Amino acid sequence: MIDDHEWVLARIFHHIATATPYQRSQYLLATGIAILFSLIIARGTASWLPLHAFYLFVLTTTTTYFGLKYTQYFIYFFSITLITMILNGAHLTWQHEVHFIVWGGAIAVGLVFLQWLLIPGFRVRAVRSCRIKTLHALDGMSQALFVCLTNTDYKEDLYVFERRIHVQKTKYFSRVYRLIRLKNCHSEHLPEVRLFNLLMECAQLRRRVSDHTIFSLCRNELLAIAKAMSQIFCNMKWVIQQKSEVIDTEILNEQINQLENLFYSVINVASREPLAFLLFIAGLHAFCEEANDFCRAL
Repeated sequence: MIDDHEWVLARIFHHIATATPYQRSQYLLATGIAILFSLIIARGTASWLPLHAFYLFVLTTTTTYFGLKYTQYFIYFFSITLITMILNGAHLTWQHEVHFIVWGGAIAVGLVFLQWLLIPGFRVRAVRSCRIKTLHALDGMSQALFVCLTNTDYKEDLYVFERRIHVQKTKYFSRVYRLIRLKNCHSEHLPEVRLFNLLMECAQLRRRVSDHTIFSLCRNELLAIAKAMSQIFCNMKWVIQQKSEVIDTEILNEQINQLENLFYSVINVASREPLAFLLFIAGLHAFCEEANDFCRAL
């Protein structure tokens, strides 16, 4: 695995190497426009040195911050500050130019040094925040899936219910994609991806069952499982925030066992597709096992 500083450089060069000529021209055009506006403001504040120094500080701080936040664009943000300093310094008197170079250089060096110190912590916080958002999307998706199973209007309002699932899946994909980039790893190494795959397997129950009235026999059990699963995702967030060290899956296991007992006593006889329920229950058990391994997978 690469360290934090190599990770930043790798993202910069990877972005430059993989960008299309059209994308590069867009980036260069945007950078040029930003430099133009930066120079106009710098020339406007050049008559009063304190204001000019303040603008220099704001410019350098802003570009450094966004360069840290969007590391693939770091070279463009750095170019804005560097070119502004070089071109603007040529229009100052030699006294002001000395002040400009000294203060500008001090600010730039100080912020760059601070940047390298903060990169490990910045990356850790970014990964933690992205993980929480990804789990939040998974929680929303699981609740949308169980609503399809417990709501009697699912067949009549199919588009509405499937749309909710689609919205949650879109949120999940955008967040897990960012998490993969931040972690610089393959998707199969992330527990969030494995949890998603298990949820998708469980979600197939709504399509494998032809008669949705069968869900009325186990509606209470499904609602209890949905509630317990939501609590599992909440516990995972606490683990990431270091507010807890364990994930308690006992309640979820109890609810799954209740559904399994109901299956063998009632649903197995009443359902036209009993195998679909067996696959659903197996997927729920696998979800519990993955939840138990979540702490070790971080």
